[in-house]
Amino acid sequence: MSTEFSGISPAQITFLYNVTHSSFLVYDEDNGKLKQVSADALSKESLASLVCMTQMGEKPVLTLHRRPDRFLHLAIDCLISICDEASFCENNLTIHYLSSNKIAISGNGNYLCAERGGSVSISRKWVREWETFELLSRRAALDLVDEKLSAPFPLRHKSRFLQTTRRVSYGDKSFSIKNARVVSTDWIILDGSGCLFVPRMTHLQRSHGRGVVLYPTPKYTRQARACLIGGYQNYYHHLAEDLVNLFAVRDQIDDTTPLLTTRIESKFQSEIAQAFGIESQIFQMDDLSSMKVDDLLVPERAIVEWGVVRNPFVLRRCAEYLGSKLNFKRSQARRLFISRARARSRRALNEKAAVEIAKEFGFEELHLEDLSFTQQFCLFSEAEAVVALHGAGFANLIFAETGCLVIEIMPSSPFRPDFFRNLANGLGHRFERVYAKGGFASTELEIDISELTDVLGRNLSRY
Repeated sequence: MSTEFSGISPAQITFLYNVTHSSFLVYDEDNGKLKQVSADALSKESLASLVCMTQMGEKPVLTLHRRPDRFLHLAIDCLISICDEASFCENNLTIHYLSSNKIAISGNGNYLCAERGGSVSISRKWVREWETFELLSRRAALDLVDEKLSAPFPLRHKSRFLQTTRRVSYGDKSFSIKNARVVSTDWIILDGSGCLFVPRMTHLQRSHGRGVVLYPTPKYTRQARACLIGGYQNYYHHLAEDLVNLFAVRDQIDDTTPLLTTRIESKFQSEIAQAFGIESQIFQMDDLSSMKVDDLLVPERAIVEWGVVRNPFVLRRCAEYLGSKLNFKRSQARRLFISRARARSRRALNEKAAVEIAKEFGFEELHLEDLSFTQQFCLFSEAEAVVALHGAGFANLIFAETGCLVIEIMPSSPFRPDFFRNLANGLGHRFERVYAKGGFASTELEIDISELTDVLGRNLSRY
């Protein structure tokens, strides 16, 4: 079967590969649906219907392999379909660049999600890291069919399915497990008796029923002793739900203890590891991989589901450690307005008007993406008030002094997660919420300026 494209240069084409699920996105013309084909099952036949990304002028579009005149779009009923011309497609799928080689796909405020079972569904909530796609060159996809490709991901032909005997939630206390198996997906743990330990966390990717598929970590399949720190590709979940737990067991580990964590793909992950003084101990686990540990230390979780603070003393130890390491002393009280003008989602059309109102009360506008982790620590350590649209930057509230005023601007969609209400209340901060008209992931939110002015006036004096 020919794998040539007509009218399109090979340099313009990249294939979509879901790294976590080791699969390519394919359009099944028999039933008109998208599905996944695993990397080890990919063939020249399935290659013919691979979804790829091409460039039309300045706009990247999704199309079908060997069918450059057919374009995917998202219908009103959230079903994926194709049409002949991109210009005729209403509700075209939008490509969001998450990094230099990763994208997410959305339409109608919904996100395209690749499920482990091989189906593709629509999520109405948010982009999750395991639902993003890595871009592979045309040559790489063809090499994969010929079983020549070994990078950028390992092909895991060997796996084991283990039946579990019971399920237990962990996070309420620190504990050790002998002969443990750590699975990087959700940081679940299996002991020798088949007991499945599942963390108390919000974003569980799997249902974790009666069985677990194990893929060994390439090259490193066993550690004599290790501490499970975990990690995530989102700033809030990485810092507040995982990395701070190190300070629950810091006196039980030494400088040589491997710390099991997620792959470091973002600058903030490296900066946090450096600030915590653990960069030389980090052991990165690949997505979907597992590892045997003879003696595994599992820290308690200071923050559990939906931002609920169960042990504020661990968070205080973290803040004290950073303050001492940086020789930082609080010298002023600052009022911070965190801008989302450059964010992929939850941007407000009238954010400038909100900033101007906030400045009347002494707020300064900040873009956290311009700041290092230690700079954010210092800023929030001096914060007496913080205003922001719902976003991961609120994780830094763990560094603020007790009593800080927190004003969260929340989209008026039905989905209104209480992460930061719970976090603020658990830390002893004062919490207020202002609403913005629009969907949760909208880029055209409209902040209720009068409500914001009223909340600021009730709690603060004008400068």
